[in-house]
Amino acid sequence: MTLRLTATDSDGATAYDDTVILVLPFDQAPTVYAGDDYTAFEVTEAELNGGADDVDGTIVSYEWTQLGGVAADIADPTSASTTVTLPDVLDETLLSFRLTATDDAGNTGSDEVTITVRPRNQAPIVDAGPTQNVRIASQVNLLGSGTDPDGSITSWQWEQTAGPSVTLSNADGPAAGFTAPLVANDVTLSFELTAIDNEGASGSDTVDVEVRAQLYPPVADAGPDKFVDSQQLVVIEGSGTDQDTPP
Repeated sequence: MTLRLTATDSDGATAYDDTVILVLPFDQAPTVYAGDDYTAFEVTEAELNGGADDVDGTIVSYEWTQLGGVAADIADPTSASTTVTLPDVLDETLLSFRLTATDDAGNTGSDEVTITVRPRNQAPIVDAGPTQNVRIASQVNLLGSGTDPDGSITSWQWEQTAGPSVTLSNADGPAAGFTAPLVANDVTLSFELTAIDNEGASGSDTVDVEVRAQLYPPVADAGPDKFVDSQQLVVIEGSGTDQDTPP
């Protein structure tokens, strides 16, 4: 662009001079995109997919920085696309990151992305109870229990997995029952208790019930015969055993 300055004196004479102004184009900062916000589970490799455009130059460098939340390890902070190792969290946590791009004129632009980190649901811990030894035709109680470390148990289910079939009562609760079957030989019945939590995760445990087939009458022993004098104190020691009492 050329500008001319003209001067006129009192007699009407004029003189002028020209100057040239070179107008340089304004260098625009890069346009940066850090990606869309999203949700991911804890202790995973999450992606940071960013990039930048520069309409009047080139991008010469990138830099990822974490702005907030529990500290996380960015694999390559100088790459437009990289990964970050999400931390172990107890509750839902927000992590925010900024991508800054620098162009060949030194101008910078930035954009931010937020990752919502969710803790993984832990399955219920189930205890189906100890092994039992029972007699035929006896009433058997299956006393199970369970806890959920990060929620609540919403349903229970007992299922027989081995042995002669029996009918379970209260099979949809932690405690169930049945009548031991009439069998000719000792058998093992197996049962599995499954608990499901409020997020659909399940945990299971099994228990065995040993059913003894034969019933034997108790054996009594009154002790040996004794010969004593009149008016003498006599101690009688008896004992007994039951062959089919569970050990």
